Amino acid sequence: MFGFKKYTLKDLEQVKAQIKTDNSKFKIAVIEDKVFPFLEELRRHDFNITIYNDIERINLIADYDIVVSDIKGVGKLLGSKLQGAHLIEEIHKRYPSIYLIAYSASLFNPEYNKYFQLCDETKKKGIDVNDWVKTLELAIKNINDPIYQWEKSRKILLKNGVDIGIVSKLERVYVKSIIKGKKGILIKQLSTSKSGFPDSVKIIFDSVAVFAGTLISNILKSE
Repeated sequence: MFGFKKYTLKDLEQVKAQIKTDNSKFKIAVIEDKVFPFLEELRRHDFNITIYNDIERINLIADYDIVVSDIKGVGKLLGSKLQGAHLIEEIHKRYPSIYLIAYSASLFNPEYNKYFQLCDETKKKGIDVNDWVKTLELAIKNINDPIYQWEKSRKILLKNGVDIGIVSKLERVYVKSIIKGKKGILIKQLSTSKSGFPDSVKIIFDSVAVFAGTLISNILKSE
């Protein structure tokens, strides 16, 4: 008797090898109330960067792939004393697939650590253009990496109290869906799994579905 294949994240390595990235196709929002260093130099490296002095509404960044945010001097319009830390928290909550990079020249109280932990990466002000190029290239690589994206989503799901059994099953279906190029497999499982969960968790399920669907479409286009 033949058994069913048990899909694992390792099976996605072959998919990663097919993925090609173009810096200019990924939208980067930089939230900085002062001068963002090397802006023109980074644009000459084909990074598609838009600068915001502050954010009036969170949904303004909904269509961005990467958000780079200062901690001090931004987020004031949202009314929180935490400023940029609060902004990061709101972006992470509403748009979990966005790659978050926090950067600052300041030292912060330990209470800020939990906000930095929401980010995909943190940087100190003062790094040179070479470091920024490497940082943004890594960000683009990671937002297209199905393994990185699932591990990020899995961490958030578990943190929000989703049972490990449900998460493990979703992982297998996620991999199978991408390998077979059939997003309907994943969407069906996600629709079943997210029943009864609050909207904050359903957002994460939906984020996984959108990423997988987009990745599958791009792979099929390239074949």
